[in-house]
Amino acid sequence: MKTFKLHYTEINGNILCVDFKKHYDMIDFIDAKGINNKNKIIYLLYKKTINDIFISTSYLSIQDYLNKKMLCKTTDDYFIHECISLEKAFEIVLKINSNN
Repeated sequence: MKTFKLHYTEINGNILCVDFKKHYDMIDFIDAKGINNKNKIIYLLYKKTINDIFISTSYLSIQDYLNKKMLCKTTDDYFIHECISLEKAFEIVLKINSNN
């Protein structure tokens, strides 16, 4: 059975790799991480096989993005980075693009 795999990098550098059987389980995990986060966070989201990169200050907009882009229909590796600033998020984006 294929799964949704989320690589979630917390602001402190910890990387959580979690497999989900259903898209909504991944959304629930993202909710729990966002609700418990009291810091101002910039979220960076991308999918392994898509060149789209999404940056937001709201974990709730990640859900909307995943649903509207129909990413929930395909299992794959998803990556979320918590960043302290837009500059840090853009550094990661540049690194991603240089690896492709």
